[in-house]
Order: sequence, then structure tokens, then C-alpha cells
Amino acid sequence: MTEDRSDNRVFRDLTRSSRLLAVLLWASFVCSTVSLWSGILQVEFLQQIQLGVPVSEAEANANDVREGVIGLANFVILGGTWLLFLRWTYLANQNAWALGALGMKNTPGWAVGWYFVPIATLWKPYQALRETFKASHPDYTDDWALAPRPRLLPVWWSIWIVSGLGDISLMLDSWTAESLDELLNVSIRNAIDVALDIPVYPITAVVVWRLWRRQSAKQRSLTAVLSNDPRVE
Repeated sequence: MTEDRSDNRVFRDLTRSSRLLAVLLWASFVCSTVSLWSGILQVEFLQQIQLGVPVSEAEANANDVREGVIGLANFVILGGTWLLFLRWTYLANQNAWALGALGMKNTPGWAVGWYFVPIATLWKPYQALRETFKASHPDYTDDWALAPRPRLLPVWWSIWIVSGLGDISLMLDSWTAESLDELLNVSIRNAIDVALDIPVYPITAVVVWRLWRRQSAKQRSLTAVLSNDPRVE
């Protein structure tokens, strides 16, 4: 998947995209926090039923409506955040090529595509983003492969994977949950899963911001070099 096409790619300023993505990531953080609160209420509600505590129809409807509204808000905001993150990933990789990095193993398409390849999605997206970070380092040019990657990156990916695997497992179990005990178990696991999701968003926002800063700094450096080169008219 190596493709040396840096001359055919134009650098794009990701300031607006990065800021919008950061806003959505923090909005996702808030939504997940609210979802955790609602999930805890759901667990308490089901535990009351399990213990034989009388529950009115109005209380049951209020619980269902709250969960439904918060679930819909999460779906919209998290879905929008995910789509923008994928677009940002594509453009960031494209920028790395445009900044002159030769010999990269991942094209913009594969930097995104690896997220949808079974099994490979466990490590390939991380490798692609790590490569983008290295290729974007302002202090490295032809030797970009030697550039350091942020220490936060493997931490971010570890939390991302744990959270994602938890989401998949929970989704599969929720489809077959019918009894009260099964519903309570799914609700408890959902609350735990949401709690694991919460730190993903602020950490991702930091990752986005650091890569944007790297690429902006490298672009300014290259522009300054070209402006002082008498061969460039």
C-alpha cells in the first residue's frame, strides 16, 4: 500500500475541521456523561422491580422516554463525531503526503479503510495514524520515519479498543435479552461500557489538536524555506 504521490496532493488547512471535531468530541463527552447518569437510573429502576417494589406505569414510561431521548441524542452526536473524525483522518494523512513524506505505507483511503476491515481494525488504524504523526513532525523531512510519536497515542488506542470491543459485546447481548435478569445485566454492563467510553473523547480531542499543530508547524516551516529559496519564483 505504499504510494509516492505527494506531488499530486495539496496541503489543506485543518484548523476549522480540527476545531469542529474538538467541539463534537467534547459534546460526545457530555452526552456520554449524561448517558451514564441515565444508565445508572435505569439500573436502579430495574433493581426496584427485581426486589418487588411497586412501580407505576408513569414511572416506567418516564424511564423509557428518558432513555429513548438520550439514546437518540447520543446516536446523532456520536454518529456525526465519528463521520467527521474519519474525514479528518483522511485529510490529515493526505496532508502528510503533501508535506513531502515519501515512502508512507498508508494512503488517505487506507488510513480510513482500515477501520472497517475485520481483525485488522484492531491495530492497522493505529499504525496509519502513528505514521501520519511521524510524517507530520516539523523537525523531520526525509528521515520522518525516525520522528517520535506522541506518548499519548498508544494510550488513546488502548482505551479506544477496549471501549469498542465492549460496545460490540454489549450490542450482541442486548439483542437477545428478554428476562428481567438479562435486562438488568445488560443495563449494568451498558453503564460500565459508557463509563469506559467517556475518557475516549477528551483524549481524542488532544490527539487531534496535537496532529493539527504538527502539520501547521511543518507547513509554516516549508513555506519559509521556499520563500527564501532563490530558485523559487
